Amino acid sequence: MLSSEFLNVELFALLVVVHLVADWIFQSQPTALKKTTNKVVRFNHCLIYATISVLLLLILPAGLRVIDVGFIWCLLFMSHLLIDDRRIVKWLLIQKKMSEQDIRDNVWLVIMLDQILHLIVLLIIALII
Repeated sequence: MLSSEFLNVELFALLVVVHLVADWIFQSQPTALKKTTNKVVRFNHCLIYATISVLLLLILPAGLRVIDVGFIWCLLFMSHLLIDDRRIVKWLLIQKKMSEQDIRDNVWLVIMLDQILHLIVLLIIALII
């Protein structure tokens, strides 16, 4: 296992790959458009995202215990639910003095910040597991 003193680098790399597959490949365009405003769509997306993620982690050689996988599922589901709501992203951008119109006009900036927040969660998981 490739690890630094505190970070499981192998797990972090797997989590990033799993995130890209579960959040980009398994997400339809209608879901991507509706998940920020529709709670049911967001809930279903997060449920599918977390489940696909842990299934991939179980298939890939991550060497995780069942309790770790359950904990990861909970963290992925809850954090994804919070981040994909986009309130945190909008709050961060407003702190940088962006107007609501600027935020709407800079979709890629919103997406990038959203992905950075997801990566921070994955990093935290790799640090604590």
